[in-house]
Amino acid sequence: MEISGKEPLINLNAYIKNAQGSGKTEKICEKPKDTSGPEDKVELSDRANELKQAIRAVKAMPEIRQEKVEQIQNQLSQGTYKVEGQKIAINMISESLVNSGILNKIDTTV
Repeated sequence: MEISGKEPLINLNAYIKNAQGSGKTEKICEKPKDTSGPEDKVELSDRANELKQAIRAVKAMPEIRQEKVEQIQNQLSQGTYKVEGQKIAINMISESLVNSGILNKIDTTV
């Protein structure tokens, strides 16, 4: 069985090459010459500023919590590390339901 319509309806490569060759891509990004109109102004809400600070704090955090890694490595080497399968399963399902929007939050205390 052969599926028709394998080729895209529009070949954009020709348009891209044409725009690049004519210098139009640079002209599109230039600031307009007439700036005599009113100036645009953006003010962020307090909530937006809080989110901005939170994002900065998260980015500043180390990707790997070395002390936690060392603690688990010590427990593994001593044979005292215990996996709580039921708690892990509940947290996975809870996170999945929250991410899908079905639930806001589930009590995961077991």
